[in-house]
Amino acid sequence: MDKFDDLIAKSCRLLDKVAGLCVAGTVFLVVGNVLMRAIFNRPFLGTYEYVGFATALIVGFSLAYCAVMESHIAVDLLTNQLPNGVKEVVISLAEVISFGFVALVTWQLVKYAGSIQATGQVSPTTEVPIYPFIYLVALGFLALSFVALGKSVKYLRRVVEI
Repeated sequence: MDKFDDLIAKSCRLLDKVAGLCVAGTVFLVVGNVLMRAIFNRPFLGTYEYVGFATALIVGFSLAYCAVMESHIAVDLLTNQLPNGVKEVVISLAEVISFGFVALVTWQLVKYAGSIQATGQVSPTTEVPIYPFIYLVALGFLALSFVALGKSVKYLRRVVEI
């Protein structure tokens, strides 16, 4: 299981680095657009759309690494009051539910991207196909589901040991 966790952690870190590059690219795009508009009265075409695509990638690609690092907000007021055995059961149940939910979201994103691809929908200004970005967000959610699966197994093993 350690190899699985390591592979998932490295994959999530890679996605997070891509998300960081998207943040940097978005900053340069927005600043460049403002400067082009102010200096030459010629803003970049499609800036709004590109920022939207980048934002989707930033969110989709950064969630999994946030979960790996356990950097998300956890409400543990109730679980802190529970004995260790019960606490492990509650946490493992929450992780199993998280895995199921995120896997369902991933599946629906892939279905949605397929339907968008079939209709040939593109962005209004730049006419960039939308479906690749939805598939990429689904990839980020797939990574998040693997993180939740790994955590589920980890906590379930603790429950079995108790």
